[in-house]
Amino acid sequence: MKDSEALASTIAAVAGEPGSEEPPPPAAHGAMRFDVIREIGRGGMGRVLEATDAQFGRRVAVKELARDSSDIGAVRRFVVESLVTGNLEHPGIPAVYERGVRDGVPYYAMRHVRGRPFSEVLAERRTLAERLTLLAPIVQVANTLGFAHDRGVVHRDVKPENIMLAPHGEVVLLDWGIAKVRGTGGGELGPIIPESHPVAAEATREGAVVGTPAYLSPEQASGKTERIDERTDVFALGALLYHVIAGRPPYAGTNMATLIAAASEASFEPLSRAAPEAPAELVALVEKSMARLPDDRFQSAGELADALEAFLSGSVLRRPSKFVSALTYGSAGLGVMMLLLISVQLWSLMPTLREQGMAILGVLVVFVVHLVLSVVEWRTRGRYRLRSFLLALAGASFLLGLAIVAAGATLTLGAATQRADYSAIVVSGVYESLGGLITTGVVTAIELLIWGLLTRMVPVRAEAGGLATTLRRSRR
Repeated sequence: MKDSEALASTIAAVAGEPGSEEPPPPAAHGAMRFDVIREIGRGGMGRVLEATDAQFGRRVAVKELARDSSDIGAVRRFVVESLVTGNLEHPGIPAVYERGVRDGVPYYAMRHVRGRPFSEVLAERRTLAERLTLLAPIVQVANTLGFAHDRGVVHRDVKPENIMLAPHGEVVLLDWGIAKVRGTGGGELGPIIPESHPVAAEATREGAVVGTPAYLSPEQASGKTERIDERTDVFALGALLYHVIAGRPPYAGTNMATLIAAASEASFEPLSRAAPEAPAELVALVEKSMARLPDDRFQSAGELADALEAFLSGSVLRRPSKFVSALTYGSAGLGVMMLLLISVQLWSLMPTLREQGMAILGVLVVFVVHLVLSVVEWRTRGRYRLRSFLLALAGASFLLGLAIVAAGATLTLGAATQRADYSAIVVSGVYESLGGLITTGVVTAIELLIWGLLTRMVPVRAEAGGLATTLRRSRR
C-alpha cells in the first residue's frame, strides 16, 4: 500500500467515515495508546520497539528501560534522556510524543526514523572520492549539535552508529542517553531541564569514562567529566571526519584499555599520513577539530559546520573516470617517447647551426619539469596547487620555442650573407627552424593536454576561499 493510501485509510478509521452520524471513537491515551509491533533495537539501557500510535495511526518508536533494571541511576539517566530529547525540538533530533510507564517500566515514544545508519553507508564507500560525498550529512549533524550546544546540551556519543540517513535527505542524530546538560543552558530558549526537577543533578553528574572509545576526546577518555563541554562533541565530529577521509577511525583495535589510553593522549596517526591524497584544507580542518587541547579546537559545532560549508562551497569533488586516467597515462608515455626521439634526432644530425640544436634542449628540459610536477600534482590531488604554475610552464615552452626559432632564422640569414654557399645554409636553417617549430608545438600541445586532464581529475578549490577566513576567525 502506498503512503498516500495508508494515510487515507488511517484518517477514515480514526475520524470516522464522512456523513456518519456516529462520533469518532475516543482517542487512546497513556500506555494503551501504543500497540507494539516488533523489537527493532536493543542496548545496554533498554530496548526500542516499533509500535502503532492509536491516536494518529502512525508508526512510532517506543524506547523502554530494561525490565530487569533495578539501578535507580539507570532510571534517572533514562528519564534525563527522554527530557533532553523531548526538549530539543530540531529536525535533526527525533521528536518525543509522550513518556510514561508501561507495566511498571518507564518508556517514551518518539518519531520512528526510517533510513540507514551512517555506519552502514560509510562501510560501503571504498574510495576517498566516494566517502567525500558524505561530508554534507556531517554538516547537518554539526548544525544539529550546534543547536543542542546553544541549549547547553553536550551529546558525548557522536559516532556513525548514532546517525540515521533518512530517504529524503534528512539526517537525524540519535541516542542522547549519555548527554550532559551544562547548567540551565539555553539563554533566551530557557533551561533544558528545570533545576527543581528531581533528576536535574543526574544530568551533570561526574562519572567514569562514557562514550565510544574510537571517537573519544582526551578529556572524555581521561574521565575528566568536569572538563566536558561543546568542544568535546567537536572532537568527536573531527574523529568522524577522520573516519570518512581515512576509511577507518582514528583509534583502532580490539583492546579497550589500549584504545582509551591512546584517546586520552590524542595519540593517532596524522591524517596527512593516513590519507595523503586528501585535500589539504580538509586535513587542516580535521586537525583543528581534533586538537588535544579544547582551546585549540573550534569552539562549537556551529563553527565547525561553517568551516565545512566553506570548504564544500570552494570544492568540486570529481571522481576520475577510467578513460581519463588511461588518457593521462597515455599522454605521459607519449611525452617521454617524444622526448627521447627528438633528443636522438638533434644529437645525431649535428646541424650546421649547432647553437639552435642546443637551445631546443631547453624546451625539452622545461617539458621534463612540467611532466614531473604534473605527476606530483596528480598523486597529491592538488595539495601543492601547481596547476597555475603548470599552465605557465606550457606558455614558457611555447615562447621559448618561438624565441629559438627566431634566433635560428637570424643566425641563418647572417651566415648566408657572409658565405658563398648561402643556399645550402638557408636550406639547413629552414630545416632546423621547422624542426624547432614542430618540436615546440608538439611539446606545448602535450603540456596543455596534461594540464587539462589534471583540471578534470584534481579537486578544484578556491585559492583564497572562505575556509581560510573561517579558520582565522575561529582562532580569535
